[in-house]
Amino acid sequence: MTDNIAAYMEQVARHYWGEPTRKTSTTLRWGNKGGREANLRKGVWFDYEINEGGGVVDLVKHFEGAQLGGISKILERKFGISKPQIEHLAPREWLSKVYDYVDEHGEVRYQVLRYEPTRYVQRRPDGDKYIYKMDGVEPLPYNLPGILAAPDATVFVVEGEKCADALIRLGLVATTSHGGAGKWREPLNQWFAGRRVIVLPDNDAPGARHADGVIAQLFPVAKEIRRVNLPGLAEKGDVFDWLNSGGDLKSLREICKNAPVVDAASVQNSGAADESPCPIYEEIDAAAPDGPAGGPDAAAGQALFPILTMDQLLAMPPVEWLIDGLIPRDGLATLYGPPGAGKSFAALDMAASVAAGRPWHGKPVEGGPVLYIAGEGVGGLNSRLKALRAARGWYERLPLYTLPQAVDFPSQASVERLLATVNAIGAPRFALVIVDTVARMMAGADETDAAVMSGFVAACDAIKRACGGALLALHHSNKGRGDMRGSSALLGGVDTSIKAAQAYGPTLELTVEKQKDGDASEPLRFRMRSAAIIGGASVVLERVADAPQGKPLPPAQYLALQALQNILIDTKQRRVAVAAWAAAHAAKCPDEARQKRNAARAALQTAGRVVIEGGEVWLAPSD
Repeated sequence: MTDNIAAYMEQVARHYWGEPTRKTSTTLRWGNKGGREANLRKGVWFDYEINEGGGVVDLVKHFEGAQLGGISKILERKFGISKPQIEHLAPREWLSKVYDYVDEHGEVRYQVLRYEPTRYVQRRPDGDKYIYKMDGVEPLPYNLPGILAAPDATVFVVEGEKCADALIRLGLVATTSHGGAGKWREPLNQWFAGRRVIVLPDNDAPGARHADGVIAQLFPVAKEIRRVNLPGLAEKGDVFDWLNSGGDLKSLREICKNAPVVDAASVQNSGAADESPCPIYEEIDAAAPDGPAGGPDAAAGQALFPILTMDQLLAMPPVEWLIDGLIPRDGLATLYGPPGAGKSFAALDMAASVAAGRPWHGKPVEGGPVLYIAGEGVGGLNSRLKALRAARGWYERLPLYTLPQAVDFPSQASVERLLATVNAIGAPRFALVIVDTVARMMAGADETDAAVMSGFVAACDAIKRACGGALLALHHSNKGRGDMRGSSALLGGVDTSIKAAQAYGPTLELTVEKQKDGDASEPLRFRMRSAAIIGGASVVLERVADAPQGKPLPPAQYLALQALQNILIDTKQRRVAVAAWAAAHAAKCPDEARQKRNAARAALQTAGRVVIEGGEVWLAPSD
């Protein structure tokens, strides 16, 4: 028997489904409308009549109803596939389920496609084809016909269609929202008016925030809400896992019966997770709730702006921080400064702290996966991260991911490719996405054009929403002036703006110049200390409490000094040839006149910052 997965797939599919009605070089189809198909190249199948699919083993299990131990015997007896060959039957990715979102008229408005192991895609029908975008589609609760058919039944709200289906199979009325945690939108609320609702959170932080957000949204319209945290649920577990671990309908009913009814005080004190969008931040074409904005135009289908009452405004939760007082948990921030100021060192330092869930230089952090988009390359990130881990003692494997190339943010196709890549990683959400740098992501577009920069901000917002956390963009300052380079549309579009500058010698100073939802804070200062690692050295940041004494180096001298520091790190030497320093300085500052570069290096020698002797140069002991 061959190890070719295509041969396995065709043999098994023909055995159970018979002779195909249509065939291409890679696909077999059965039925007049191709309702069942097998992809031979990927080794996967899908049955559109039951909206389920999988790999070779899944097809055998579907027909034989055996567990894995029995399946291996069936594969060997019926198809001649031995146990060692079974490992070849697992496809890399396959469509396992299609969930229909049906409106009140019984029409499928959109679908959620579940790809194993962990990817979801949304699409909507358009005639005889599908559009894989949800623009302009009003969200619906999953299983809406079931909700409407049982007007007196309690509605169970869970996270994910799989969990909803598990409860529906028990005879309960269950629903969810598409998109996962944090994706409950205001138009869904209308379907729960006057209903009793039970919210079953997943057992993790995003699940708890999602439950808080759902409760805050439904509290004004539902008749009664109970929040039920299932006992004995494993970390990241859900009601599907709870049922598979021995939970049953009788136990679930008893647990829900004894759960307290949510009151107004608990809703306000819960923090009403801002993972669930507040109505004021909804898209302006979303259907508005009944209220003072209603009227003839609304009855005619005119889209209205959402309105917050005073009580809703007062009930809004306070800002939550990713890094306390510095970057909001779901904010858009920029860190800018001149070349060589230390922006990337600071950004990587933040990334590691967030990924590790450890305080960042004394500031509390909300931990979570981090994506670092290294548009300027990853050449120095390896040594920087090694030095950082050694300095902090964080040797565990951190959920820190690096995309080692620039992404063309003005291109919608490139942004969609990025989001597809993020989905493929399988992280539940990214607490932080770092973009290094803005210029690299603009693909030569004019940074001074307000429309272009507004498009960049819009792309950042889309990525931020899709990833579920904050986004920090690294940017350059204007040469000579020191303010943020390019159109002011970037500064106007961010929640937080942080300026990086050299305070004195190898000292980095971070100043928060804009903080939309927080108070002003004192500048943060860090000593950029050289740290040895196996096979070389790099720089780590150490926070210093007081402003350093003395005057900062002029920019020309600072860049010359940094060129020397970099070449010493790269060559793993304590001293290098003066000519090598001059060449590194020229490469770092190609726009500076040779005479000015010479003068800057000479000034460092006169000030005692470097030592030159015998044609070699090294840092003075104080550095």
